[in-house]
Amino acid sequence: GYIALAFAELFPDYVRNLVLINSSARADSEERKINRDRAIEVVKRNSEAFIKMAISNLFLPEFQETLKEEIKQSIATGLLTPVQGIIASLQGMKIREDREVLLHFGPYPKLMINGVHDTVIAIDEIKDQTLDTEVETLFLNGGHMSVLEHPNEIQNVLSVFLKKK
Repeated sequence: GYIALAFAELFPDYVRNLVLINSSARADSEERKINRDRAIEVVKRNSEAFIKMAISNLFLPEFQETLKEEIKQSIATGLLTPVQGIIASLQGMKIREDREVLLHFGPYPKLMINGVHDTVIAIDEIKDQTLDTEVETLFLNGGHMSVLEHPNEIQNVLSVFLKKK
């Protein structure tokens, strides 16, 4: 989502639709920046523990069992990421710009899909960002991993939304 927003800001003429899944157009709050700095320190000390904890925490407890293999694969992939890559990702998210203005004035159809119980991006924040905009929203009964928790619903919504002009 953050990359899509940066691209849309730089190249609006190349954007036909904008979809954000479990993402936010806002920059990190000061509290969130502090938490990212803490996460960076944990990664420096024990990246394996950080990856296992961080990925597991993205899934709601009710999906922990049904998506056990997907979580296991996500952790395995995460463990292949160099420590510096993890740190750079956390740093990039921490310093990204606020691009909420794109939700209000971007000249293309926009869709945000979020989990009602997302512990990373609060649903109230998404509702606030999309207030008085033409952004379509889909709130799923899940957490921060909607693509894995609700793949069929997302596929159905995207197949309709992406045909819009």
